[in-house]
Amino acid sequence: MNIIYQGVLVLIKSALTGQPLPLPEGFSLEAADTLIRSQSLVPLIYRGAFNCGITPQSEIMQKYQVQYFQHLVSSEKQMRSVDKLCAVFEENGIDYLTLKGCNMKKLYPKPEMRSMGDADILIRQEQYGRIRQLMDVAGYSYVKESPYDFCWENEDLYVELHKRLFSPNQIDLCGYFGTGWEKALKGAGFRYDMSREDEYVYIFTHMAKHFRFCGIGIRHLVDLYVYRQAYPDMDETRIEKTMERLRLLEFYRNIRRALDVWFEGAPVDSVTELITGHVFTSGSFGTEENKMYSEELIKAGKKPKGVKNSRLRSLFSAVFPSLALMQRSYNILYKYPVLYPLFFPVRWVDALLHRRGKISRKIGIIRDMSDEKVTEHERLMNRMGLSFDYGGD
Repeated sequence: MNIIYQGVLVLIKSALTGQPLPLPEGFSLEAADTLIRSQSLVPLIYRGAFNCGITPQSEIMQKYQVQYFQHLVSSEKQMRSVDKLCAVFEENGIDYLTLKGCNMKKLYPKPEMRSMGDADILIRQEQYGRIRQLMDVAGYSYVKESPYDFCWENEDLYVELHKRLFSPNQIDLCGYFGTGWEKALKGAGFRYDMSREDEYVYIFTHMAKHFRFCGIGIRHLVDLYVYRQAYPDMDETRIEKTMERLRLLEFYRNIRRALDVWFEGAPVDSVTELITGHVFTSGSFGTEENKMYSEELIKAGKKPKGVKNSRLRSLFSAVFPSLALMQRSYNILYKYPVLYPLFFPVRWVDALLHRRGKISRKIGIIRDMSDEKVTEHERLMNRMGLSFDYGGD
């Protein structure tokens, strides 16, 4: 593991424990800055750097401090909005179950250390008629609907009201979790929660889904570590049996070993080195290359049909995206899917006006695609314990 990776992990552990820790010789924030920013880790790293004695007067620490306090204000507004929305649900008899960042932020030493792009809340779809009226009254604006959530926003918070925990395409995960209510336990009032074990499995499987499809960032694994530190008495036998049922046991054990390397001083092995390298180079939410290679493996049923066909399929998909992908950009297609072909010219004009850079990068990836690269991506996933023979995209 290189010096930058080691130093970043030391700073994360220091932020989580509050303890000053020795940094590896030769490490500097300046050298790690690109990685830290690409992984959206500034609030966490700033706290760790402060604990570890990196001078607060340095130029980079001054910049991080500004961003930290900006994030603190944003985090406070987010959490206050979540609390107010849950209070609205309580007052009006609406069942709800908060997910992911809404819960994880409270487990970090300081909530602002854990970034949250949106608030995820599971609701009962049959109550949505009433919920929609409440969201309007509460000052939220409707954004869009997808097969598994309704999206709303106000000036402080983007909210995803989930109909279910996973897309219906994720057959294996839906088979275990159902909509999510099958795992819900009644709390106070109209609040529901999952058991610690089921919530942990949900956090892990959500991470695994993204890891397999396009990659994940460091924060996803830090969440797992933080959760285990908060709830050390979880039933590990039950967790492993669930992972085995979901065909994720090997991957789960590999991730556990990687976290032991990161934060507990365990020895590095070839698999944990692979996982670390893959996560550290994938940005906050994966890469376009990983996504396209994974799409090829899913489409080809683990049997790539030749680079020429792969390129043609990818180009065709880029020019004529699936209905599901088009619906994410043009919400009207959820209600009127018959309009799907008419929106291709709309997308082309939109892309030319607003996404030329992204289009150029995607074409470059397609041009460089080869059987060897797609197959190597599959081998990499397999070595880490993931395969492409289950679920959907």
